[in-house]
Amino acid sequence: MKKTTHKVRTPYSVEEVNSMDAMIEQLISIVTNYTGDRHSVAVNHFASDVTDILVDIKIDLGKLTNNSERNSDAESEAIH
Repeated sequence: MKKTTHKVRTPYSVEEVNSMDAMIEQLISIVTNYTGDRHSVAVNHFASDVTDILVDIKIDLGKLTNNSERNSDAESEAIH
């Protein structure tokens, strides 16, 4: 067995994740402003589903940022 030490990093930088987060915020705003009370129930339900998906992505990006900050300088050991 060989013991190694390595750093775990996420695939995106914190700046990239923040930019993606800002994009999602704009998309949520666009969907919300587009629908309003002007459209049918089906269109409003569709917009609600799209917003839910965008919020889920936003939450996942937040977790990615938190993990990136925690693991950026942390070293973990593995035995191969």
